[in-house]
Formats: sequence, C-alpha cells, structure tokens
Amino acid sequence: MQRCFEELNISQPEAVFRVHQSYIQAGAQIIETNTFGANRIKLAHLGLADEVGKINQRGVKIARKRAKRRRTRC
Repeated sequence: MQRCFEELNISQPEAVFRVHQSYIQAGAQIIETNTFGANRIKLAHLGLADEVGKINQRGVKIARKRAKRRRTRC
C-alpha cells in the first residue's frame, strides 16, 4: 500500500505533532502545516480524494496546536 505524508494528519496526528516539536526544539521559529501535497489530484492516486478537506483541516489543527504551546511558553 502506498502512503503519503499528508495522510498521516488523520492516521497518525501524534507523529506529525512530534515532527513539528522536533523542528521547534531545533530552533525553528516558523513551522508549516503538513499539507504540501494534500490536493485532490495527488490524493486521488491513493484513493483519498474525498479526504482532502479532512487532511488539510487536521494538518492546520496540528500545527496550530504546536504553535500555541510555543506561544504560551515564551
């Protein structure tokens, strides 16, 4: 089975959160959502075309959650 990183937003959100956390701990001031390839064309090849909205929304939610933690600690 093929997988894509963007699909992890719904199947393994904690893993995506940990990646964001690693970037912050390494000194990153900005993080991006895990949604670069989350579009209908790419995801259709994996049978996930109907999940585009959910994948993108979850990616934003995960990044915001991590960014919010950073703001409250500064």
